Amino acid sequence: MLISKLFRDWESWLEIHWFRPTYSGTLLFGLSLCFFGAAANTLAGWLYVLCGTIIALLMVGIWLPGRALRALAITKQPLAPISVGDRLVIQLAVVNSSPYPIGLFELCELVPTELGVSKKVSVEYLPPQSNVNLELDYLATSRGIYRWSQCSVRTGAPLGVVWCQRLYESKCRAVIYPRVLPLKHCPLLDSMGQSNQHRLECDRIYKNAGDGLTRTLREYRRGDPFRLIHWRNSARLGELQVRELEQIVNGPEVIIALDSSANWNSDAFERAVIVAASLYFYCVRSQFTVQLWTPGTGLIQGNSAVLEVLAGAGFGETLQFECPNQPLIWLTQNPHSPGKIPVGSRWCYFPEQDNISMVESLDPGLVMTPNQPLEQLLQQHLP
Repeated sequence: MLISKLFRDWESWLEIHWFRPTYSGTLLFGLSLCFFGAAANTLAGWLYVLCGTIIALLMVGIWLPGRALRALAITKQPLAPISVGDRLVIQLAVVNSSPYPIGLFELCELVPTELGVSKKVSVEYLPPQSNVNLELDYLATSRGIYRWSQCSVRTGAPLGVVWCQRLYESKCRAVIYPRVLPLKHCPLLDSMGQSNQHRLECDRIYKNAGDGLTRTLREYRRGDPFRLIHWRNSARLGELQVRELEQIVNGPEVIIALDSSANWNSDAFERAVIVAASLYFYCVRSQFTVQLWTPGTGLIQGNSAVLEVLAGAGFGETLQFECPNQPLIWLTQNPHSPGKIPVGSRWCYFPEQDNISMVESLDPGLVMTPNQPLEQLLQQHLP
């Protein structure tokens, strides 16, 4: 296996830096040596002519692929962020800036191994001073922030006596967000906010108020909208009174803390990232004021910013920001850490497959056992 790999690497190095003879090219070179030996032995002129013709053909076949590849230019469109399970579509534009056509070449995008095997696409014919648009798609199976900067073009045209390959610099960045679970309810978060009855009452008052809740009354000023006039008080006082409104825009404050400075099992950490993303967007839908905290980034707010942080999150990172000293949702694999979080917090413990330890905490939480679906665990009632 090692010898085979070394041989393939050697062949690839030859193609990129020089050229690699094909079977037909090797055969022609061998025939030219045979004709040259026979000509030297017999002094027959026609054998010299055959040898020279084959050598000239080989020289042309070596020169033309390199000339064709030097005339190509490749550009890429920026990649929009996607989520796990979506298709990552890479759009490339191959430009032929030469005055002659180029045909029969193969393009390969050198993507990271986490995205899968690098795919190839073939182009049969590219006219002079023109371009062709190509697409390569990959199924996003794992979250992450991936960067690469090279793609390769390989050809043996027009004679097929050598393979020639060149690398083109074209930086690319792909952001793959973690999966977000469609939670219908989450007792873990609901228990941290106001009671359901109080929240429904606030929603009812807010909707009936139209634009907001009445904070105070004041005298009418020129330009005030008539819909804000409080007619009952205006009639009682004999002058127009206008309502000043106070908007309700945020619900309870929630901090989702991912204990990424600890050592995790890789599968458990991936489950924790999915839970963090799902809890965050459940809070957004419930109109909570929600933030994400990690040891390396501190408090972060905003859908795109949070998703990008979770896409690039890894365990064992350096603690650069202290954990906030207020109630939060603590995601960890350390069964002792929930006992050290602020009072009123909630926790999610992610045990390993064969190691379900007792969690030391007075606050309620959930044990995210590996053999149960996350969506089901997050929607179950707290013990």
